[in-house]
Amino acid sequence: MTGCARLFNTNYIWVLRPMLHHSLVLLFFLLALSPQAQAQGAKSFLKEGDALRKEQRLEEALERYNLAVRVDPKSIKAYQARSEVYELLGRQADCAADRKRMSELDPGNAALGAAAAQAYLMIDSFAVAKQLCERALQVDRKQMSALQTQVRACLALGDLDCATKASDAALALKATTDTYFLHGLVRHAMRDLATAEFDLEKVISWNHLYEPAYVALAEVKLDLHDQYSGGTMRMRTLEAAIEKCTRALELNPQSTDALFTRSKAFAQQKEYAKAIDDISRCIALGRTDRAVYYQRALYYNGFEQHQNAVNDLNKVLLDDPADTEALLFRAGEREANLDMEGALKDLGSAQRLMEEKGTMDVEARKGIETARTRIAARIFEMNREGDVPIIAVLEPL
Repeated sequence: MTGCARLFNTNYIWVLRPMLHHSLVLLFFLLALSPQAQAQGAKSFLKEGDALRKEQRLEEALERYNLAVRVDPKSIKAYQARSEVYELLGRQADCAADRKRMSELDPGNAALGAAAAQAYLMIDSFAVAKQLCERALQVDRKQMSALQTQVRACLALGDLDCATKASDAALALKATTDTYFLHGLVRHAMRDLATAEFDLEKVISWNHLYEPAYVALAEVKLDLHDQYSGGTMRMRTLEAAIEKCTRALELNPQSTDALFTRSKAFAQQKEYAKAIDDISRCIALGRTDRAVYYQRALYYNGFEQHQNAVNDLNKVLLDDPADTEALLFRAGEREANLDMEGALKDLGSAQRLMEEKGTMDVEARKGIETARTRIAARIFEMNREGDVPIIAVLEPL
């Protein structure tokens, strides 16, 4: 019986041995997943990532930060480090997403919310930026970065009431070149040109190196030019606008904003060659948005270079074939270039699109019909024989 008992105990231990092994493995696994172990792992990956970043090995650093976030998804430091590397790598959308996550992990930190808003502003996600600013300002209504970002986001969205409220609050909180500059931008958008001019002049008087203020002030001068009726005042405002833009270009020769605004001032002076030169420099510097090509087409029209205007409008319509304004403009340029068939085609496309969008009003319809009638008359004149016909009667003699 003793032998049987011994055999039973031996077999029992033999059976338990694999179970004991698996239990120990499970225990170690659970310990590895404990919050303390996760934090320790995240810190280790962060440390490795920081070292790699110092050596400019950004992709490898990013891998370590990814591991840190995976191990500890609530580590603000890990998201912060990764967002900074994303920014260095030019991955702005990923950077913004990480900063938004940081603000969600610590909603009571207004600075994190403001930083997230600014990141979304950089990728033109204006609605998200505005929302993040509102959250940050609920925590701290004096968060200056959030106020300034909110001004820019609201201006981009066309929400002038929001922009006015935020710019007024920022200026009341602290009068600086930045707050006066933003206040001037908002007042300009509100068509309060006198206040805008005052604000932007103050910025320049405080900091004569503040390049964007010169360009913004030049834009105000151009609008003032349109309001004046006297020839002398109109001439002076154009000269002032050109002078401000030229000063901005002395500070930053690569400023496409300064070149764009100065080109408009030159065009108002009928200096189309100079206007075309400035706007072409914008394109050479890499700015290829609709406004640049459309504006240059306007200058080519004034310079009576209609085919060049058509070429620029082709680029506009390549990006947006439903741009009815560009279609109507190109129809006029094609007509001036004696491409009557192309002009009629553009008129038809514009009319169809306007009817589909519900934007066809009486005036627009009348303008299109007038253009069609004029083109038909020109086609008739172009096809009419120049020589007067001579009738010779052969029979009867």
